[in-house]
Amino acid sequence: MNSQFYLSDQLTKEKIKKVCDGVLTDIAPEELILTDQVIEAFVTSLPESTNELDSANEYVDTPLGFSGEVELYTAIIVPIIIGVLSKIIASFSDENLKQAVNIIQGGKDKKGLEVEAKVDELKKEITIRLSNHRLTRKKATTITNRILHVIAEELSK
Repeated sequence: MNSQFYLSDQLTKEKIKKVCDGVLTDIAPEELILTDQVIEAFVTSLPESTNELDSANEYVDTPLGFSGEVELYTAIIVPIIIGVLSKIIASFSDENLKQAVNIIQGGKDKKGLEVEAKVDELKKEITIRLSNHRLTRKKATTITNRILHVIAEELSK
């Protein structure tokens, strides 16, 4: 796995779209037609140096210029998915990435305790970000789990 994450790369956009579609199919299937448009708008509005969730916080909290009171799940999850994918790819070596994918998919690994801690930290961060968009904690947790599971599926290919 390449540790670089280029938002302008077509394969990266396709990966983001697959993850978005996998999440939206469950939570807002009527928004599937918006995925390409929102991804393109978001990707073209980011500064080139933004490739980690930490450095994209201000964008994640107010996607596409909406005031944080967005009704569209697409506009909420696209920046989160971009940030999570970027952070996972940048944070984990190939071996640790496989452990992270296994942990996300429900596996346990005694050697992967550090990886498990990072995955748990990521889960908390995503849940908090989703909760900031007036989602209940339960809904935010459900969406967080779905985002991570679809990302794990995509990265395990």
